[in-house]
Amino acid sequence: MEFDRTRKAIGSGSLDEEERKRLLGTFTSSGGKVLDEKSLRRAQALAKKKSEDSSLKAQPNTQLPSERRKEERARELDRIERERNARDALLREATSFLSRFSIKFKCMLSGLSPFSSAMAKPAVLSFFSLELRTALIECNILGNELLANNTEFTNNLKKELKSQFYIELVNRARLLYDRKELGELLSLYSEGDPRPVPLESIRLPIFSLLRKLYALMPFRESYLKTVETGILLQQRYEKKPADLYAGKLKRIEASWRVLMDKTLPKLESLAQRLEMKNIDIGHPLFEEMIGFTADMRIQVQPADKIIETQTAKSETETKTEEPATEESSIEEEINPEEKQKQEVERRFFEYGLSLHRRLPVEQLRKNYDSRNEYSAAELRDKAFLSYLLLCFFDDQFAFILTTNQLKLEPINQGGIRINLKQDLIDLYQSIRSCHEHFKSYYHDLVEYRKAVSEGAQGSNYVEHSKKVSMFETRRGKSGREIRNVIKNYMTQVERSLGLLLKDLKEGGRVIMNPDDIYSAEMEADKQKLMNGHKMKEIIRDTYAFAYTLNRRLENGDLFGGVLELSDEDYNVSVGKPVNENPEKNSEENLEENQNLTENIESMSTEPDV
Repeated sequence: MEFDRTRKAIGSGSLDEEERKRLLGTFTSSGGKVLDEKSLRRAQALAKKKSEDSSLKAQPNTQLPSERRKEERARELDRIERERNARDALLREATSFLSRFSIKFKCMLSGLSPFSSAMAKPAVLSFFSLELRTALIECNILGNELLANNTEFTNNLKKELKSQFYIELVNRARLLYDRKELGELLSLYSEGDPRPVPLESIRLPIFSLLRKLYALMPFRESYLKTVETGILLQQRYEKKPADLYAGKLKRIEASWRVLMDKTLPKLESLAQRLEMKNIDIGHPLFEEMIGFTADMRIQVQPADKIIETQTAKSETETKTEEPATEESSIEEEINPEEKQKQEVERRFFEYGLSLHRRLPVEQLRKNYDSRNEYSAAELRDKAFLSYLLLCFFDDQFAFILTTNQLKLEPINQGGIRINLKQDLIDLYQSIRSCHEHFKSYYHDLVEYRKAVSEGAQGSNYVEHSKKVSMFETRRGKSGREIRNVIKNYMTQVERSLGLLLKDLKEGGRVIMNPDDIYSAEMEADKQKLMNGHKMKEIIRDTYAFAYTLNRRLENGDLFGGVLELSDEDYNVSVGKPVNENPEKNSEENLEENQNLTENIESMSTEPDV
């Protein structure tokens, strides 16, 4: 139709051939194109198709559900394929020749395993046996104190922390200690016959402990802040000398550093050596390598505030500008009477500690083990050190319980006449049970040393390790028993002499001769430290000795599941004698502590009369 109208308009029917050519040349030279009806129809069809496509796009997707699922499945398969290719590339890089060489070289330089064989060296096994075991037990003991031993205290701690996350954090650290798992880790290791152990034989405990430490690693600063809060709450709740809690916090911080800064890198390297994959913590494939799953993570609620390393550093900087809010709040809550009570307790503890250190520990051993009957016991042994202090008490102080020079008046209590003198004599007689318990402990110690020194015969590693573990368990149990028996005995001494000290404060109705001078009757006893002192001074010093030893055994340096003291703890525990002359040292301490008896009624350990 368009062509027909155009022809009619220009009168093409009346044009001759030359005129047509001229007009065609004019049109084409001006940019016109020669079109036929086919090309026009084609253009119209394309325009129509474009309009239809635009209308389809404007309409909603009308695909069938099966078609959509097919497309989604294709996209998912494509994503999985890309992830698999990326994982394979990372794995090829981690298991390349250079990676495997670097793993062996790193383990050799770290003293973990030889370059040519997958064996655990005795040095790393010794680390696991001593430092790792000690750190795990410290976390377990503190966790039990905060969460398991006292329900009322645990409820108060939950209110103080205001988040279940921190409770879970302490509980995870408490459960790090698994006696069976630790036994499997050290089953083939013997202190008496140290040999390399195949890594494959201890694969399970290595990976198990690594997973548990890896779960705690992001919250290392949060854990320290949490236990610090718990220990401060313990101090407020139990109201014992602050030195006990400061020492507890110091021990747990040192143990936590052992776990995070020493144990975790060693376990990571051993896991790499076992798998021969150079995959460090933070690598996308690390969790897959150690078998760490999502349910092993410590869940963090949105309201929980996690104290990361950078936050902890900023807190450390601000501490120099202002005191900690927790400590300041505790100080505000303590009234003047409570402060005075704590000061008296602190002075009594320090004075009793000076009495413990009147003689060097080597001299104590020479005096009370002159026949070398306990040669297998080491001075670092908490049980043996406690026993030496008991012998020192028995030799130099306990005579006040039996001497006839101390005159005591019977008292009436609840209508019953009580002979305090006979009670003190009976109390002294009960010290025999302490000596019997130590003999039992020493027997277990000798058997344990013997089992360790025998070494594993031939290939019978398993039987030997079981035997060593059995005697180690016996020794640990008897070691706890002897310390507990000594602690209970000192508690009884403290309670009985506390009655006498309270009587001195109230006017001396029971003690008839508090100012009399004690004079030893036998020539050998004239060298005793308390010879020539007043009765009330001897009672005070004996009370202070028992008070301090009781606190050291209850929650101090002589307390704990690990029997051997470390080098640092041993030096702090035994200290040094203040003066080579005991008499001179005693006179200095007597003048410094002469008002302790006057303040005895404010002590938390005062017994009920």
